[in-house]
Amino acid sequence: MADGVKLVSTLYNTGEVRVAEFTIGPNSVGSVHMHTHVNELVICLEGLMLVHQQDLASVSLAPGQRTTIPAGTVHTVENPDAEPCRYMVIQGPGKYDLVRFNPAAE
Repeated sequence: MADGVKLVSTLYNTGEVRVAEFTIGPNSVGSVHMHTHVNELVICLEGLMLVHQQDLASVSLAPGQRTTIPAGTVHTVENPDAEPCRYMVIQGPGKYDLVRFNPAAE
């Protein structure tokens, strides 16, 4: 699946800080993207997930585990499992943006 990531809910958004819950379907990969001005904390809530960051080893997360993605880092998330995954992101401080990349063009 090209982009199995779905926004469940934006839990908090001040313009400087954003907290949101997402799901990613079984055996799915999210779009390749970055956030220009905000750091991102990714916390796995349910299922298994991989966080891929440009020029770094992929990080595997199980429920309760987390990783940080610095602003300006190209990244994506993946669910390598046959069960859905649920995770939370905390983004900030700074103005949120989403810059998508086409992996076929890289």
